[in-house]
Amino acid sequence: MRLLFLLLGQLANPSFEEGNKGWTMEIGAQKGDGPSAAVEVEGGEMRYTSDALTRRWPMAVQTVDCPAGSRV
Repeated sequence: MRLLFLLLGQLANPSFEEGNKGWTMEIGAQKGDGPSAAVEVEGGEMRYTSDALTRRWPMAVQTVDCPAGSRV
């Protein structure tokens, strides 16, 4: 979590108040083949919905600049 707090100044829409604007959803975890968990972003909250058949869980991704010599 510490890394997240250090980068907040560089992130676009860090609190998800604008939905998932500025973020890309990618597979974060996977257990075999099967359906992905549903993701809903509303009011600054990201909610995942899954069941026993779910095999993929997404993660929100954003690339930030980290110039040489930066400390994170």
